[in-house]
Amino acid sequence: MKVYTDSDFAGDIEDRKSTLGYVVLWKGGAVAWLSKKQNVVALSTTEAEYMAATKDDDAEMTQQEEGEGKP
Repeated sequence: MKVYTDSDFAGDIEDRKSTLGYVVLWKGGAVAWLSKKQNVVALSTTEAEYMAATKDDDAEMTQQEEGEGKP
């Protein structure tokens, strides 16, 4: 399994919020993905990337991981 995350920094010119995204690859295919505007304004590119990498909306991914190997 591979997980890629990314975000832009202050991509929305009106409210300066960043957009985060991730994709989860399993055996070469995407099994989960998300693109969402962050709820808070990041003060730096590092902070925006950190928020994207530690996003807590990964309930779907956790459920998929727990289900691996089960019939």
